[in-house]
Amino acid sequence: SDVCSSDLLDARMEQSPPGKVPVKGAFNLVPAASPELPSTSHFSIVDRAGNAVAMTTSVENSFGSRLMVDGFLLNNTLTDFSYDEAAKGETVANSVGPNKRPRSSMAPTMVFDAKGKLEMVVGSPGGPAIVAFVAKTLVSMIDWKMTPGQATSAPYAIGFGRAVRSEEHTSELQSH
Repeated sequence: SDVCSSDLLDARMEQSPPGKVPVKGAFNLVPAASPELPSTSHFSIVDRAGNAVAMTTSVENSFGSRLMVDGFLLNNTLTDFSYDEAAKGETVANSVGPNKRPRSSMAPTMVFDAKGKLEMVVGSPGGPAIVAFVAKTLVSMIDWKMTPGQATSAPYAIGFGRAVRSEEHTSELQSH
């Protein structure tokens, strides 16, 4: 069957089970972290004419790859792969390799009403928390009628597997 058929593009996935890493030989995958570097920026702009842009960008390190072309720094998204465990001879699903994409989670977002009128433009830096930060802002503004300032300042609690990351000094969130 054609993977790009309109039936598949219009269908909703009922469940999203985890995939299986193809294994050659008898080895175990070990968990591995990628370095989290403060290097992502986001801007949302709407001009007087209603033209809008939501742009999230990351160079993955101060000065990215340290290479510049025509005045633009090239990024270094190779840091989104895991290296430490691979260097120790461990097998890591997120190790660098051919035909692999680095782990990333950018979510620049534009929200339109039913008539196609632009309502808001949002996004966030934050590495693996970007999608949760954007979702928190959207829920805060759409469902809870917060202003953009209130929505982005609202405390967060994000689930990462079996751990929950919450904003520091948010005793109400941390006590539950």
